[in-house]
Amino acid sequence: MSETRRVLVTGAGGYVGAALVVDLQRRGFRVVGYGHSANFPALRARTDGAAELVEGDLTDARALERAVRGADAVVHAASFAGERSCRRDMPGAVRSIVRGTRHVVDAIAAGGTARLVHLSTYAVYSTLISLRVVASEVLTFTLPGREPSGVPWM
Repeated sequence: MSETRRVLVTGAGGYVGAALVVDLQRRGFRVVGYGHSANFPALRARTDGAAELVEGDLTDARALERAVRGADAVVHAASFAGERSCRRDMPGAVRSIVRGTRHVVDAIAAGGTARLVHLSTYAVYSTLISLRVVASEVLTFTLPGREPSGVPWM
């Protein structure tokens, strides 16, 4: 690699995001981890302080724009943690997963970042034996900027 690439990883405080931060940093990338900071002390130790860690939330569009600025790629690994959390706080899950992902995409478009890798959550597959999902009930929004019926963005 002739010049070091800068990669932003959302969800850096989570299980998958933290593992990606460590792996990318070890492979020689300049890594910026963005997310909730509860696990940042352990992550700093695992990267010998080489990764830049930025506390933030997916619902904060301006903070995401600042974090994305200058990134060659974004790995979007942030999400609500688990199906139970989603079921317990559906409006929060929608704000984080749907609107938060919209904020990531908008920040990338504004910053001119060329690459996005989006990781989903296992919760989208459900642990139920049978689940009837009607697309019109789930995909009731039109991008950009429309709200899903009955679930406020903020």
